[in-house]
Amino acid sequence: MKKLLISLLLITSVSFGQFSIGVGGGFSTIKAPDVYTKSINSGGLGFSSGYHLGVKAKLSLPIIPLKPFGFFNYYSFKGSVTALGQEIKTSQSITSYGLGVEYAIVPGPISPYFSVEAGYNNFGKINVENQQLQATRILSSGSLQRIGVGVGFGAEINLIVFTLDSSIKYQFLNVGGKESGEETISCLNVNFSILF
Repeated sequence: MKKLLISLLLITSVSFGQFSIGVGGGFSTIKAPDVYTKSINSGGLGFSSGYHLGVKAKLSLPIIPLKPFGFFNYYSFKGSVTALGQEIKTSQSITSYGLGVEYAIVPGPISPYFSVEAGYNNFGKINVENQQLQATRILSSGSLQRIGVGVGFGAEINLIVFTLDSSIKYQFLNVGGKESGEETISCLNVNFSILF
């Protein structure tokens, strides 16, 4: 009997749940490893902060304070330095998509939440460009795919027509699928989305 009641409750909740989707973006700061964060003069890539753009879809369930969501993000990181009269630029893009869940700490029109997520990350080739020599060198032989995880917190502000969703998350971009000796790539993201 308990299983039947729980099943009916879940089916009813999903049936009357609210689905929302929207776009967003924000700032990303690479925190590790050193080869990403060190200046180009010191043998690193000079990536500090970049931007990301994305799409987020979320299912709000009545009664249950958990909200499953899906996401797709595009990250762009760049570095540059001028040394001995030559400008050197570095760049890399990362695409990420996955699933997560948010737990509403206090439900209401302004609702803070805690979130966890897992994603599939595709690291693009690392490019190094020397503009004086008109040369571009690719450091990584090809793109890499890794599994990542993230944790964070945020808040939703429910307005009549749309919902503002802001969050800050710490992500480990290559937890799964790493090769021997590969360092963990982590970043801090601040994101703002509008969901309809």
